[in-house]
Amino acid sequence: MYLKVQDEIIRRNIEIFKIICGEVLEHVADHTVALREMMRVLQPGGTLIISTPNLNANATVWGRFLRLIGVRSFKPITEFSSTELANHGDAHVREFSKKTMRDWLEGQNLDVTAITTASFIDGPAFDTLLKIPLRIPPLRWLIIVCENLCSWTGMPFGRHLIVKAFKK
Repeated sequence: MYLKVQDEIIRRNIEIFKIICGEVLEHVADHTVALREMMRVLQPGGTLIISTPNLNANATVWGRFLRLIGVRSFKPITEFSSTELANHGDAHVREFSKKTMRDWLEGQNLDVTAITTASFIDGPAFDTLLKIPLRIPPLRWLIIVCENLCSWTGMPFGRHLIVKAFKK
């Protein structure tokens, strides 16, 4: 069953055993209200999977370097207007690190069992540089293997956090 969480889930008499919240919490005005609504319908012992940018997608080695020299910084969007979206680019109102995500979720009575990062290939013009290699099967396979190796090492600087938690 797939449900779209808006202000609240309409069907109040259901319990869900697994909720996947992908790339949402960095956009909502009050992430605690959104989580509370998910927790309301998640059955005890149910699984919550969350993905969100890791430090607003600046958590890669390249992104950290740009932050260090002052080229990148996090500026939360303050209003949802076309002008503000054009100036801001991604409509993020907050950013998460492994620590802030774990602390927040555990404070909401969740048992966080895993936080990993994914998507390590990043840097200037990588999207453009990889367009052709990703269309060539052996090169695409090699790029995927490199991404998987980085993920398996447990390195903390992937572009996205992937969280697995259980409702107590």
